[in-house]
This record gives sequence, C-alpha cells and structure tokens, in this order.
Amino acid sequence: MALKEVKIFKDTTLLGKYRLCSIIGTGRTGVVYLAEHISLGEYRAVKVISKHTADHRQAYQEAMILKKLRHPGIPIIYDVEEDVTNYYLIEEYLEGKSLYHIVNTEGPLSMAMIVSVGIQICRLVDYLHSAKPNPILYLDLQPKNLLLCRDIVKMVDFGQAIFLNEVSSIEKRYGTVGYAAPEQYLDEDLDERTDIYAVGELLRFLRGREDEKCFSGSKKGGDLTAIIKRCREEKREKRYQSVKELLEQLELLEHLLNLQTACGRQKITLPSLTIAVAGLSPGAGATHFSIGFAQYLTILGYPCIYEERNSSGAIMEMAEYLGCQPDSAGIVRVCGCDLRPEYGDWVKFKEPEGLWRVYDYGQDWKSAGDSCCDAVVLVAGGKWWNIKEAEKGADNIKESPGWYLVCSQATGRCRLRLSVKGAKKRCLKAPYFADPFHLNSDAADFYKALFTSITGLPKGRGRGVLRYLKGKVGAFTEKLQR
Repeated sequence: MALKEVKIFKDTTLLGKYRLCSIIGTGRTGVVYLAEHISLGEYRAVKVISKHTADHRQAYQEAMILKKLRHPGIPIIYDVEEDVTNYYLIEEYLEGKSLYHIVNTEGPLSMAMIVSVGIQICRLVDYLHSAKPNPILYLDLQPKNLLLCRDIVKMVDFGQAIFLNEVSSIEKRYGTVGYAAPEQYLDEDLDERTDIYAVGELLRFLRGREDEKCFSGSKKGGDLTAIIKRCREEKREKRYQSVKELLEQLELLEHLLNLQTACGRQKITLPSLTIAVAGLSPGAGATHFSIGFAQYLTILGYPCIYEERNSSGAIMEMAEYLGCQPDSAGIVRVCGCDLRPEYGDWVKFKEPEGLWRVYDYGQDWKSAGDSCCDAVVLVAGGKWWNIKEAEKGADNIKESPGWYLVCSQATGRCRLRLSVKGAKKRCLKAPYFADPFHLNSDAADFYKALFTSITGLPKGRGRGVLRYLKGKVGAFTEKLQR
C-alpha cells in the first residue's frame, strides 16, 4: 500500500483518545497529524505509518531513538501504538514554522539570524553525536525538518536517524536531494561528517543559494561563505571533522558580528516599554506605522509584539491570506514580526514577560491617551491638505511630554505652526515606505529618531569605547582567519 492510501480523516477519534484535527506534515514513511488529547485538552503530533510500506519497521527505530533523548529542541515521544494496519508515534506537538516555509514566504534570513540558527542546529547535532553509549546520526538535515518556534530551533522527523554502530546494517539509503552528502548516494561509510555536509547546505539555503557572495564577515575569507564551503567539501577529510569544530567557528563569527554591530550601532539594554498608537482620521496610517515600529524594534534586538486594539480585523485577514496559524499565546508571526489580532475582552492569554509592546488603537486616540502607556503616538496625514488635522494633533501633545505626533508619508509642504516650547521635537515626519515588514533606509532612520526621542538615548558615543570595540573586531577577525 502506498503512503497516499493511509486514509484518516479530520475529526476521526484515534485509539479512543485522540481527535485528529489536520495534517501538519508528510514524509516518505508516514503522515503527521495534529491531534487533540480528548481527556487532557492538549495537542499532540501523531505520526501514522502504514504497515504496508516497505520501511515500516523504521517506526520502531525512530521510537527507540527518541525515547532516549531529552533535549528542549527535540520532541518528547509519549507513546507508540499499533493496530492491524498502522503504527502510531505519539509525540510532543511543537508550535512553529519550518525553515523551508519561512525562507520561501519571507525570503532569506538576516546574517545575524543565520548564524544564530546555525549555532542552534550545531548544538542539536552535537547532542546527537555525543549520545552515550551510542552516537546518533540524523542523516536528513533539511529545512522542512527544522522548526523555528519563537526564534528557538526544534528538530523533528527522526525517520532517517540511526545509531552510529548500526550504520553498516542499513539496507536502503535515503537522503533529501540538495542536502544529502555525496557518500549517502554511494556505497561508502557514513559518519558525523555526513551531517556536517548537510549543515553547510542548510546555511546556504537560509541565506539564499543564488547569492554566493553575500554576508562577508572579513576580507580574507574568515566568513560565512568560507564556513559553508568547508562544510560542503566533497571529500570528508576536507570538511570540519566534528560538529564542535564547526560550532566554534560559528560562535566566533557571532562574536565578530556583535562587535561590528556595537561599533556601528551600540546597543544599550533598556527596560521594555509600551507604546500606544492611534490615528487622527481614517486612513492616516496608524496600523502601517505600528507594524513598522514593532518590526524596527525587533530588528534592533528588542523582543516586541504588535497588538491590535481595534476592530479592523486586519491582522487576522493578513494571517488567513498567508496561511499563518496563531500559537497558544494567540500570536501570529509574519516576516519575523510577532502580531496579536484583536480577540475581544473575553479571551485571555498567558502574557510573555520582558517584551516591548506596540498597541494599535485605530482611530480611538482618547483610549490610547488613557492607556497609561509609556508613550502615546498620534498619527496624522502628512499631505498639505492635512495641516489642520496635524496641528490639532500637535495641540494634544503640547502639555503631555510622553505624547508624539507623526505626520505619515509627509511631503515638504507639510509645515506645522507650533507655539509650545519643546513640542517641535516631538513632532516627526514619516517618509513613505511601501512595506512595514521590510523597512527601507529612510524608514529605519525615521524610526531611529523616534526611538531615540522616546527612550532619551544620547545620539553620540565615546570615542574610547569605539577604539576598544574596533580592536576586539580585529582580534576576532584574525582568529576566524586562522
């Protein structure tokens, strides 16, 4: 029986306790369903493997491997069941999107994110390779098998994983084209370096395979390109000889990037703040501004969530269009930005701590003002015919130091008459930018000015600090090149 003949339908009750909700993945040997444990009210991932498939015994191999593993990046296996036709692996359900989905819908990851993800993948693989008494080879590292759950990498589908001392007993070899090492297609021994090859292909996929020259960390090749090239060497003796060696190089590169960032944009630790946003008229651009500001804070390295506090339904409409599902906290992730739709007062979620928050009140600027947020931003139209509206907003911020006025998509003819001392510094013109999820340089400069004004950060930085940081950059660059 072929895989497609495993017929289990939505709302089927499985094994008397699991209600199947939807298909969340398919593979060579089975179908993975999202299922609800009826008694506990918790979700599980149920992998269904037909006994008629040629490699159905791999289900037990996968179960034997998973039951020995305890790592936050690897799903827990709760149970293994079977009936006349199928085996069932009951596993922890992990909320997140695959790296394949993220790159194909949102584009290549940033340099910092690629290195962070690469480090997490290496730590997972090193955990498998260091398993006692028998190391484990994963043998199917590819972007569909790695989930990003709120920036944490999770590894799923251990269908090809095998104990190192059992490699010689493999009757059939499988591998994902474009990620499997050359030796997986040949009658050659497999070892830890086989997984290292796949790590290189993964890193190459995350940055966009068509761009072989991007993301140089140094001028002499001690960069991500050189790391990927060494992982992907056809001859295993030329690759990194252990994942620990590869991990060390990625961690050095991460330190280098952090120091380079500090030289150009010294990050200062700040307490999380809440910003309320409201438009002064329909179409002023409050939602566009709010999403852009949340995305800017996220890019800057401050964990942030945008919350819809109006009845427009824009975020849920966006999620439905992109096929995004809210997680257990009601949050939808779009292009790396966390968004929470308006659910109503009767829906309560466990609130994550330490986040910056941008509340979008739509046109209800009075509620925004009464919200007790750290800052209130009023958004007005920025065209010359919006002058009266903008000046009305300026009047509202005169006696409120924590209030700001933003003229959206402002033109040069938008000139405000401000009579109160200090109010002018809290009135900003926002340039036109088409996509709040992908900020251009003008948008980034605008948000930087607003961020600096709200937080009160100084614009300059000491020359002595810069000299020290640049010296560190040089030291790490030399170490990478060695």
